[in-house]
Amino acid sequence: MVKKTLRNAIKIREDFHDKPHVKQQRVKWTWPREMIEVGDCEAILYTSDKWQKDGKKIDYKHVKEGEQKLLMRPDVTPTGDEEEIFGPLVDLHGDFLDSFAVLADSLSIQARLYANDEGTKYGDYVDMKFPRAKLGAGRFDDGGTFCFVYNSTGVLAVVIGEELDVLKDGIVG
Repeated sequence: MVKKTLRNAIKIREDFHDKPHVKQQRVKWTWPREMIEVGDCEAILYTSDKWQKDGKKIDYKHVKEGEQKLLMRPDVTPTGDEEEIFGPLVDLHGDFLDSFAVLADSLSIQARLYANDEGTKYGDYVDMKFPRAKLGAGRFDDGGTFCFVYNSTGVLAVVIGEELDVLKDGIVG
């Protein structure tokens, strides 16, 4: 029997790329047990050939339309704007999924980071790059969608928001 999380991942992938899903792949990492809520995600940048018949990749930028929070793995330091990471620690309680959709190659996440550990004061806007990383997405049983950046070491950053979704038009919300 196919799990609901796998069906959700396949639907996200097929909607995003507007073509049938063709393969599944296992990853060697597990979801982090805790992450730091570091601020607000302002935009997700990625490169994809999703609508190109010639296979050429085009850069896309999803600018948030609703509130989106950015969580980062505590040991991750993205390249680009070097900023100290602050914010409250979030225990994930094993809440993440066993299946997700691979969307595209990640270019960066643009965010406004917290300036203190409580997440009550904001610092500067930053453009965080994660070299050789991919952009993935998943959908919880309650319908909530999240996007995340990962590489061979595991999940680096997660973007969550009530309006966030992945559709045929790309990332929305």
